[in-house]
Amino acid sequence: MCDSILNLPDRIAGLPEREQARVRRLFEVGTRTGRLVVPESLAPKLARWYAAPGDTGPQQAIARASAQRVARTFNLYSGEGALFNELRARRPMQHGNTADLDARIEKARQGCDFCDPLRMTTADTWGRITGASSVSAANASMYDAHHGMVVFGEHHPHRFGPEQVADYLDVAARWLHRSREEDPTLRYPFIMWNCLEKAGASQPHGHLQMLLTRDRPYARQAWMIRVADDYHRQTNARYWDDWLAAHESLGLVRRRGSVACVASITPIKEKEMLVIGGRRLDDDFVGAVAAVLRCLIDRLGVLSFNVGLYLPPMDGDEGYDLPLIARCVDRGDPSRPTADVGAMELYGSPVVASDPYRVIEALEP
Repeated sequence: MCDSILNLPDRIAGLPEREQARVRRLFEVGTRTGRLVVPESLAPKLARWYAAPGDTGPQQAIARASAQRVARTFNLYSGEGALFNELRARRPMQHGNTADLDARIEKARQGCDFCDPLRMTTADTWGRITGASSVSAANASMYDAHHGMVVFGEHHPHRFGPEQVADYLDVAARWLHRSREEDPTLRYPFIMWNCLEKAGASQPHGHLQMLLTRDRPYARQAWMIRVADDYHRQTNARYWDDWLAAHESLGLVRRRGSVACVASITPIKEKEMLVIGGRRLDDDFVGAVAAVLRCLIDRLGVLSFNVGLYLPPMDGDEGYDLPLIARCVDRGDPSRPTADVGAMELYGSPVVASDPYRVIEALEP
């Protein structure tokens, strides 16, 4: 049986009893078929769209269009879910026009504030943190009262490797600790990386951002904590341990040292991978984040992406039960005028073209 999100119900049914029970405790998975009528006038176009290797004629593609299989996944505890369309999953993963993008990014060097960060970015009241290939800045348009940035030394946002990612995250961590020295009541950190405008970046020059707040974690992390707490109360098991084990049973985990890289069956959008670590930003975790981002760019053709990094409270709260988590997701082709997130993603369920099995396969050495 070919690994595919569309074969997930059969794969779950074939698991050993204990593993099957764990997956079913967490997830509801099914497939459905949507049927439609293809008018003759549209048939040639759909035959081109939905042709597949091995087809002997256009009627096979038309048959696929006429009866479309959709996989539906739902996390019974978190409420996360996704819809996978069989035809969209069949499409080859397409690379954007990197030559045009590279030219646009290069042109943006002219007058780029981030290329001269010491003169053209704001600083925190206590100064800056300097790394080997980056420097911190205050965010001139703050999300919250403690909002900093790490400005990369390299202008092009795709030109980084493990050493640079380690430096960026080291500067971010040092900024968080320095900010907390100024105000020890600050507890909850968050790191995010928006690459290019499609992902919400205001400038193409590479940079990531850090926030630190006092009273409670930011909303998504607070929700993740509540899900884990509810799961523990109901099952007496740890949510993230079982979530990871369920994905491992389904063949969607790759280990890198002590860290797991996971292609989620309920992705927030295209090609989402999670990096699950321990409690510290150690070398294994940082290296895995770098490997996932390079995989997205180099093997899966991702040009624009978001990363959210969930860290434990800085006061060592013993009740915090989440591992270190980084969520990395494709945000679409910057050259296309359409957005990849619409009302369905914001208010319904994400509709996803990329099969998690193709995503995790791309992470192979």
